[in-house]
Amino acid sequence: MIIRAKMNAKKPKKSDSFLYFFLVMEFCFCFFSGCSGYHYSGLISWKEYNQYPRLNPYILELESESGSLIYYGVFHSLNKGHNQFREIEEKWMQFRPNVAFSEGGIWPLEKSKELSISRHGEQGFLRYLSKRDGVKLKSIEPKQIQEAIYLSRYFCVQKIKVFYILRQAVIQRMLNKSMNEKHVRCILHNFEKPPFCNIGPISVAQFETYVAQLFPELKDWRNIPEHWLYSLPPHDWLPKMFRMVNDFRNQFMIKKVLKEVKRGKRVFAVVGRSHVVMQEPVLRDRIREF
Repeated sequence: MIIRAKMNAKKPKKSDSFLYFFLVMEFCFCFFSGCSGYHYSGLISWKEYNQYPRLNPYILELESESGSLIYYGVFHSLNKGHNQFREIEEKWMQFRPNVAFSEGGIWPLEKSKELSISRHGEQGFLRYLSKRDGVKLKSIEPKQIQEAIYLSRYFCVQKIKVFYILRQAVIQRMLNKSMNEKHVRCILHNFEKPPFCNIGPISVAQFETYVAQLFPELKDWRNIPEHWLYSLPPHDWLPKMFRMVNDFRNQFMIKKVLKEVKRGKRVFAVVGRSHVVMQEPVLRDRIREF
């Protein structure tokens, strides 16, 4: 049974490096000191989330006097026969959104529904629906540099870079895709801004050297066990970083969703299931203000 909740209600120039550094540090300070106005309390904890059944997508439907929201928590899948894709389209057609939010940025556009799903999963499907029906599609994510600035308060830069590459390796494997050096270079390129640009690893070779030092038992980093990101042993910093960055993303997602609902929009967002479960108490509470 599907669970539902319903209620009424440019790269900086060298001369700009110091300025850029202080700007991103100010962003980090503002976000976590509360002066940004969107550090929300009341998120479901990881311990609580682990007690939720995980058999079906998690769908949150909320309405306020201003706007409305369908928040579809998916299982990430490339299987076009999965029932969630049929239901996503049904709800999309019934709801007729005028704003949509995509997880992981804006995904490539394919010519057909089937190709969209088989190549890019639910986010590719959302891109297809948005283009087909002329609905504005936005990214619900913070930028990687924003996440990294936050994490750098607690972890060294080397581990942060390694984390992002290893996490992507797990994601690629879940999607039955291979992780190659091009992916590694792309992630490292995202760190070519102060305060990360001059701190290794800055090349594929350096990354592989760091991985060998950090995980001597790992024969091939592309095959990192998925549970290393979620379970504390044997490397507790990986799951700690994974949970912290997800908490950061949850805060960011809530802000973006509420902003559009407050503006009177019909918002349709598709993200991983855990995000919807964890954000639900905050969204239920805050949407009543609109």
